[in-house]
Amino acid sequence: MATTTQEQTTSDSPHDVRTHFTLKLILIVIIILSCGILMVYHRNHLLWKYEEWQGNLHDVRAIPDGPMPELDIPDDWVECSLGCMTFRLPPEIAAGKTTEKIGRAVAYQYEQRKISVFLAPRDNKPELIQHPISGKTITFPRALLESYRTNADDFRWSMSPQEVQRHRDCMAPHPFRMSTYSIESLFREDIDGILAFDKRNTHIFNWQNTSGTVSGFIFFEDKGEKPDLDWMRRVCQSIEIVLSEE
Repeated sequence: MATTTQEQTTSDSPHDVRTHFTLKLILIVIIILSCGILMVYHRNHLLWKYEEWQGNLHDVRAIPDGPMPELDIPDDWVECSLGCMTFRLPPEIAAGKTTEKIGRAVAYQYEQRKISVFLAPRDNKPELIQHPISGKTITFPRALLESYRTNADDFRWSMSPQEVQRHRDCMAPHPFRMSTYSIESLFREDIDGILAFDKRNTHIFNWQNTSGTVSGFIFFEDKGEKPDLDWMRRVCQSIEIVLSEE
């Protein structure tokens, strides 16, 4: 009995109490530091989850996409031009020019069909995008296509900070994402472009030459009972860029 009492007294000595307190303090510090490190590493993850909740983006789904069907352009289509770009239109639409801003924009209309062509100011410095994961430079249409292909469910807590940032960029809301129902891509040696079909029958073709010095977009409207999408595809495929030597 005396021995047991002596052991308890020894275990409760001030030295042991200080040792236990020090160990607990070290453990608490390690836990706090670990949590801090995890929060710093996952700051982009946490920020994205907040943005997803705030923007109600958890239901955003990828838009179906595929290559644009290759179509023949009728011989009677009229060649039109805007700055350094040329394109061809059905003769009845080409005859219906409504507005023009020299070198920057032009619009045509025939009955239920309307087309508005815009050309961005030319810059001799290439305006290409550096992909944050692969490090390669890509055109804006290719970056936009990647955005359309992104699901909210693609997010993983195991993503690197760079992958999370790319996911956030791809999921960023833009005015046509929620109403777009299909995407078609047109990738050539000279230009990249994607045609987004919209539920409101106002479709848009974003394009950029592969060197990144010229870009633009085209709005299509077809308010007929049975909209013909092939004439839009043909206009997109007829685009040619002629850059003068400067």
